[in-house]
Amino acid sequence: MAGSKKALEIDESESFQRRDWRVQRIGWGVLALIAVAALLGAFGKGVLASAETTSAEGTLQLRYERLVRLHAPARLEFTVAPGLAGADGRVRLWLDRAYADQLQITGVQPEPAEVSVTPALLMYQFAVADGGRPVLVTFSVQHDRTGISRASAGVLPRGTVQLDQFVFP
Repeated sequence: MAGSKKALEIDESESFQRRDWRVQRIGWGVLALIAVAALLGAFGKGVLASAETTSAEGTLQLRYERLVRLHAPARLEFTVAPGLAGADGRVRLWLDRAYADQLQITGVQPEPAEVSVTPALLMYQFAVADGGRPVLVTFSVQHDRTGISRASAGVLPRGTVQLDQFVFP
């Protein structure tokens, strides 16, 4: 067999090879997009994961997680501007009832003095010792439904904020 070469007989299909390369490039692109989204916070803490909004009047500020997991703990942190307590020394903060029905409120800090329910709203009243200081209210929640949640929240007599969340399964 000296001097003779054996060649491998392999069928080649250029069209199959081009399709295979195209699928590989698309796969690499998808993996790169997932990595960038993860770095920006799409699956945890980061720029995409958290949001902050303030009412047009500047009386209410809300910090929340834009991207949350089903049944995982999440927080809504409200800051109410000074001077919004009524004559009875209470700040009145409300949540959209349709939004509240999509989640479990597992805790509220500070403890509300009173909670009332209407067909449209959940109204929380907080006793304020010093009306000249901002009031920080934190709701600990867990979402019961996946998908997009849109809601409103506000403080009386004026100030409304909107929030949009996506709940992962």
